[in-house]
Amino acid sequence: MPAPRRLIAATDFSEAAGHAVDRAYELASTHHSELMLAHGLGLDGLTLLQGLLGPRLPEVAESLHGAAMSRLEQLAAEPGRPAGVSAEFAVDVGSASRFVDRLVRAQHADLLLVGARNGDLLHRVLMGSTASRLHRTSPCPVLSVKQPVTGPYRRVLIGVGEGADAERHVRIARAMVPNAELILLHALTAPQDNTLREAGVTDEMLGAFRDSQISEAEQRLHDFTRRLGLPETGTRRVVVIGDAARALLDYETAGECDLLVVGRIDRNTEESLPVGSATRQVLAGSTADVLVIADAATES
Repeated sequence: MPAPRRLIAATDFSEAAGHAVDRAYELASTHHSELMLAHGLGLDGLTLLQGLLGPRLPEVAESLHGAAMSRLEQLAAEPGRPAGVSAEFAVDVGSASRFVDRLVRAQHADLLLVGARNGDLLHRVLMGSTASRLHRTSPCPVLSVKQPVTGPYRRVLIGVGEGADAERHVRIARAMVPNAELILLHALTAPQDNTLREAGVTDEMLGAFRDSQISEAEQRLHDFTRRLGLPETGTRRVVVIGDAARALLDYETAGECDLLVVGRIDRNTEESLPVGSATRQVLAGSTADVLVIADAATES
């Protein structure tokens, strides 16, 4: 899997989006990637302003467009930008999510970066935000940046399920952060203890069953890492019993991980519903950055 060659960072000029821009520069410098900074003005409802501005509407829109371009130029000129990275700029008067989605497709971007506001629960879990829409629609992986950039990612936690895309997720993550430690976490479905006890299964039998499950999963995970050619040094394998999202969030803290990797939210889910899929729970509950990767079968 090649390193990302074309990066797009979407910004609304907030502090959170600033972290995404900073991370985009860091990755672009590491991989010698092309970089584009994009901003949508969100003036889809220009007809609503027609009555107020009349013939001045095009002039006002052009002024806002120019001001946004100037702010992107200022972002690019901030002190500390890595040498050798020259960003392009793109501004559109329309919806940020629709504009950025079109831009990602037109530019054949390998990675989209967006800011995420830690601490704002409503922003994180409701599916009406720009970032949430892009998580569902983007044809390329989307990196939600939550933390200020202090250097390259050091420790990457990847949720590894039984699906065919697990290998692809690891390869994409390793290509993006080749020098980071990888932690592969597989969460096993917990047995229904009470139901089994009612059927006459003893605690000793339950314990033996869990040990057997974990042992088999550890062997599968070991074979998985060998198949991918991952080095023993710099790779950790973790098997737990329980909810996958909860396990990732718990291990994020315990393992001091600064990047989580998960599969994508179902693009067909209603935008307005704060439904608790594993990916949404991780996006909402993590403090680390989160890389969301679409399954190959659903990419367009």
